[in-house]
Amino acid sequence: MKTHTNTRHKHHFYSKTLLLIPVFLPFFIFSQGGSASKVKSNDWNELYEQANYTIEYRYNICDLKEDGIVKEEVYLRVNNLTGDTLHVSWDLELVYGERCYNCSGENDELKINLVLPPNESISGSCGDDNKYHLRLFSRFLHGEADSKLSDFNLRNLRINTL
Repeated sequence: MKTHTNTRHKHHFYSKTLLLIPVFLPFFIFSQGGSASKVKSNDWNELYEQANYTIEYRYNICDLKEDGIVKEEVYLRVNNLTGDTLHVSWDLELVYGERCYNCSGENDELKINLVLPPNESISGSCGDDNKYHLRLFSRFLHGEADSKLSDFNLRNLRINTL
C-alpha cells in the first residue's frame, strides 16, 4: 500500500515541477548575458537596454578597396541616455564555429573599458582603429572562409556613473 502512495506523491511532485518550468525559464535565459541568437541585419538591434544606457549591434559589409578586402563585420554602439558620464566595461566573448575566444576571461585585450560623456554614443565602423573593440570581424566575403562569427557576448557588463 505504501508503494502506491509514494508513486502518487512522486507524480504530484513532478507535475507541479513541470508547471514551474515556464515560469523560471525566461529568467534563466535572460541571465545568460545575451547569448541568444543575434539577428543578422544592417539595422541597429538592441542587445541590452536599461533606463540609463542601450547597447546595440548591427551586421554590415566593410569594403576596404585599397586593401582588396571585403568582409562582414558586426558593429556595436553604446548610448549614454543620461546627463552623467558613464564608465562602461565588459568581457567580450567571440565564438567562431565551435571555438570560443575569451569564454574563460583569459584575454585581457578583450576586457573592454570605455568612458562615455553625457548623452553621447560611440560605435564601431568600417576601417576605424577599433580602440574599444566595437568592430567585430564576422567573415571574409571573397575566397575560402575557414571560420565565421557564430555568436558574441558581452559578459560581466558593468555600468557605473562617474
